[in-house]
Amino acid sequence: MGFCINICEVDGEEVSPGVIRRVLLRPEDTGQGPPGELKVIHYTLEDGGVLTLDEPGMEYQDYVVSGSVLFGRRYLHGNSTVFAPSGGSHRYIQAGESEARIVSTTYSVPRPSHRWCKTRVAQLTEAFEQQLMTEELHALTGAHRFHAIDVQTWNRQEHTNPEETAYFMRGRGEMTVDGEIYKVRPGTLVYVEEGATHSIRNTDERDSPLQYYVMEYTEQDRMWSQRGYSLHNLREISKRPR
Repeated sequence: MGFCINICEVDGEEVSPGVIRRVLLRPEDTGQGPPGELKVIHYTLEDGGVLTLDEPGMEYQDYVVSGSVLFGRRYLHGNSTVFAPSGGSHRYIQAGESEARIVSTTYSVPRPSHRWCKTRVAQLTEAFEQQLMTEELHALTGAHRFHAIDVQTWNRQEHTNPEETAYFMRGRGEMTVDGEIYKVRPGTLVYVEEGATHSIRNTDERDSPLQYYVMEYTEQDRMWSQRGYSLHNLREISKRPR
């Protein structure tokens, strides 16, 4: 199962002065994945707009697509990502000459984040491609559902993954999900349910890079505890006399 939408197809709603919200993905648009509700929302911040995110029972992975925002005491620019655990509140303030665009992904979690779980920030340091947060980093930060975020530009042959979303920032191309072809361009979000076969191809006649970021979702907390339990059992078995 796949789902595709572009921000141009969604009416904006001003939720506070200078903050426009567009809901790109709702729980009813999703398919097979971990228990919980997945949502993706695009925010535009203008004229010093202030965006506060504090929905109870949700963890966040936000991506600053363009512009500049003040986040705490630091400035974040385009191609920055923020992981925020459930049970807290975080805020962005538009702080540059142009509007800021943020794509915020939320997943409802089965239990509160552990008490030492902290907000983490990563920024793109390479030209176009980078794994901004690895599976291991998300596990160490206490993420329940987020399972790595990658910025990519290359074509991808048919493959399967955990549940994922791809948000396209630059270029034009095609993304195929279980045989259905979606035309993608800046502002396009594609949802892929767990196990669905999908691929990505750059079709830009000018050969411009097709830049997008991919978020994967799993039962991260359960997966790593199961892996640790399995390793423990293997060690115990290896200690038994032969």
